[in-house]
Amino acid sequence: MVESQVTQNLTLRTFLVLALFVSASLIMAEEPYRAEDWKELKEKIRKEFPGAPVLSVVDFEKEDRTKWTILDCRTDREYKVSHIPGAVHAEDEADALRAIREGKKDKVVVYCSVGYRSGKLVEKLKERNIPNVFNLEGSIFVWANRDNPLEDSKGKPAKKVDRYGWRWGKYLKPEYRE
Repeated sequence: MVESQVTQNLTLRTFLVLALFVSASLIMAEEPYRAEDWKELKEKIRKEFPGAPVLSVVDFEKEDRTKWTILDCRTDREYKVSHIPGAVHAEDEADALRAIREGKKDKVVVYCSVGYRSGKLVEKLKERNIPNVFNLEGSIFVWANRDNPLEDSKGKPAKKVDRYGWRWGKYLKPEYRE
């Protein structure tokens, strides 16, 4: 009888562990990419950072990027996976100010994954009276989704972007998700 009870307890525990694992997997499953999700996110970011002027990826594609200081304010890990060619890693305000001084260019564009962290940094830079600084709307996710060039930390072409966690993956086409 004791052996039967032990077996039942083990079976119940195994079932609970499996149920928990399946539940966690379902919760963390990434949603499919849907372009229409971007509209709401872009509006939210614009509302959150009204002092951060935006530059669309479409408009930035038309620019001569050599005339811009391009700042990537994502984490070091994200930057190493891939970044916009010519971008300088500037994870915080001090890094950004240093890169702007050293870059000596008239225009600055800042990006992150979707535009939230970069919007925050652009507002800080505007408060410091940095002129012509813009938040790249949609940031590297839209850049990649439009099949623009990416490079890794060694300067070699890259095809993947760090998705900054499972929650944000839905804003990046599956073929670009790291």
